[in-house]
Amino acid sequence: MKRLFLIGAGALSLGAAVAAVSPARPAVAQTVTKAPFACDGRAPNICNFRIYYARGSREVFLPAGMKQQIPDVRIGIDKYCVTLNKKPVPSCTRKLINAKSNS
Repeated sequence: MKRLFLIGAGALSLGAAVAAVSPARPAVAQTVTKAPFACDGRAPNICNFRIYYARGSREVFLPAGMKQQIPDVRIGIDKYCVTLNKKPVPSCTRKLINAKSNS
């Protein structure tokens, strides 16, 4: 009986030691949501947005005066660039995507 108790106590202490050494996981997963984008240019201009994710990017085109909710972005983490009537260059100044208005 004492052996069984010692084996159980040893297993518990070993489990506690492994749990103390294991790396911490993030408490909150990053939320993927929609963000509002708007083209503040005048007609007949077209706003060319390039959205930069952790892995890759994509382009979104909005005519002047148009507003749209863009899905699959992480507000406060992902970034974007915008230009009128041409593609943004890779070395553009990237802005952080916010929850109110991105233009």
